[in-house]
Amino acid sequence: AGIDVELEAVDIAAVQGPALVDALGSAECVYVDGGNTFWLLQCVRQSGFGDVVAAAFKSDAGLLYVGRSAGSIVAGMSAR
Repeated sequence: AGIDVELEAVDIAAVQGPALVDALGSAECVYVDGGNTFWLLQCVRQSGFGDVVAAAFKSDAGLLYVGRSAGSIVAGMSAR
């Protein structure tokens, strides 16, 4: 028995606004990889990703956010 999982990679440096909302659609989990923390933070802010994820996280359906390295740092209160 396997795990039934659909994956979609979304480049938040290239996808923004309503297109980002559509791309995340009905995701149950978002995985954000590592890299340069400040570049990722800039992309999160410019794309609107932070707002989209926060709204999905607070919704009744909930959202699982998984971050690795920079991906977990940008989910915190500060990147300092």
